[in-house]
Amino acid sequence: MNKRNTFWGLILIFISLTIMAEITGLIESYSIVRLAWTIILVAYAISKIFTLSFIPASIAGAIALNINAEYLNIEASNSIFIASILLGIGLTLLTKNMKRNKRRNKTVIINGKDIKFTTDKSFNTTSENIEGEDVYFENNFGDNSRYIQSNNLKTARIENNLGHSRVYFDNVTFNPQRAIVNAECNLGKITLYFPSNINLQNNLKTTLGSIKGPASFHTDDRYPTVFLDGECNLGEIEIVIL
Repeated sequence: MNKRNTFWGLILIFISLTIMAEITGLIESYSIVRLAWTIILVAYAISKIFTLSFIPASIAGAIALNINAEYLNIEASNSIFIASILLGIGLTLLTKNMKRNKRRNKTVIINGKDIKFTTDKSFNTTSENIEGEDVYFENNFGDNSRYIQSNNLKTARIENNLGHSRVYFDNVTFNPQRAIVNAECNLGKITLYFPSNINLQNNLKTTLGSIKGPASFHTDDRYPTVFLDGECNLGEIEIVIL
């Protein structure tokens, strides 16, 4: 089980038990347990801010506000979660724009090597091919299909915000030494289509989201190994083997 899912699952279960215990009078109106979980949530939020992961940080902050609403003289409601999610999305998009402006049309260093990305950005419903050894695709609010074409794919980065990205790797020859596919999904869905003649190392992480499809597998030593990295925040990443 994913460690982040375990962490958030324990938090949500414990908060629900705390609320039920308060209602039945089993614990005091403001307990040490609630204070402890508030500290954990705030610490978690701060740690995510340092890594520029604003969506999970804002959700943790919203949970902390809700469980302490009575003592902060605010009303516990879904509006707090909606506002926090919107704040997280806004901050994520702003920081991504700053990173993207630095990266676009420039060479970056990954694993000690200089890499120039072939970039593609979309806000609409489109379908097109992307060629190159190192590719980057971003989708905001759209529904898109991208067909990667490469004879030596080394790196692919997919970023999806509030949309659905379908990325096909079935016509790709992966670099035999090391190929990295990085997927970041925020409140949307990414569907990745891989050929069957690969070995997959699935390192995807999720925060209140879901990852569907096969986990890591090793089929044949002759096949290239694809390292699948990234994070899913309040969305879904699906892996399909063709």
